[in-house]
Formats: sequence, structure tokens, C-alpha cells
Amino acid sequence: MKKTIFILAIIFLSFSSASAQGNLEFNRVIKENYPLSGSTYGNETIIVPEGKVWKITSATIGAIPSSNASRLQPWARIDGHLVAYVNVSTLNYNMSPFPLWLPAGTYSLTYYGGFANGAIAFSYSGIEFNVVP
Repeated sequence: MKKTIFILAIIFLSFSSASAQGNLEFNRVIKENYPLSGSTYGNETIIVPEGKVWKITSATIGAIPSSNASRLQPWARIDGHLVAYVNVSTLNYNMSPFPLWLPAGTYSLTYYGGFANGAIAFSYSGIEFNVVP
């Protein structure tokens, strides 16, 4: 009987430690800005370092059109997730649900300025955590 309990305990402990993901410890605040000019498309790479997790808490895209600016729709995506969008006819801002969690890895950031004449900026902010075993 003791042998059976011992074997079951070993099996249980091996499965529970295999699925452990560690604790999160605050490391730093993340704030990135991408100024654009005109109707520029942007492609960037976001790299979350090994042993880290990012929690993106907000993203904004804003425009300062000139008097003769074409009104297109500025937007931004992180790893395919729409994180910022402006409907310029109604001036409604559509933000994807946050937070957006990014484990260690490489992610794409794409954005579109949306104004043929004018200035635009995209920014996101969040928190970087250390993954502590």
C-alpha cells in the first residue's frame, strides 16, 4: 500500500511541476512611440526577451491632419490583433480589448498613417514582467 501511494505521489508531483509556469515579477513599464508622416505604412518587430512576459495595457493612434488632408482610416495591429483604429468620419476610436499578453517571442507590429497630408503617431504602453520559476 505504501508503495502504491509513493508511486502515485511521484506521478502527481511530476505532472504538477511539468505544468508550472512560474510567478510574475514586475520589471519595468513599456512605452513605445512611432511617429509617422502622411499615409505611411509601418512594419516593425517587437521582441519580448526570453524569461519575460509583456502585458500591453493600451494603444493609441492619433492624427493631426493638415487643411487639405485626405481622410483615410489610421490603424495599428500587434501580431494581427487590431489594437488601435480611428474612423475619421465619425471620429470614433475602436480599441481591441486589453490587456494583450505577449509571452517571450517575436511579434509583428504593422500600422498605417491614414492621412495623405498631415502627421500621425502610434503608441502603446504596458508592463514587462520577469517570469520567476
